[in-house]
Amino acid sequence: MLGIRVSPELAAEMNELAKVTHRSLAWIGEDAIKQYCRVQRWQLKEISESFTESESDGPVIQNEDMEAWLSSWGKPREKRAPKA
Repeated sequence: MLGIRVSPELAAEMNELAKVTHRSLAWIGEDAIKQYCRVQRWQLKEISESFTESESDGPVIQNEDMEAWLSSWGKPREKRAPKA
């Protein structure tokens, strides 16, 4: 069992959803938490895989170096492309 406090506005929205969908308030809350957890797990998995992929693919250019290069485009002293 889990008890949570929500704002009156959110409670009103949840109650309205429960009424319209003919579901219990507990079902609405559990479904919302399931969806949130699913999205968070997916995001963390994708981030982790991205790091693993970038590390295994070889050299990486640092974000700061790339930003500095891109922001110099079209300026009189345009920088050279960064090297990994």
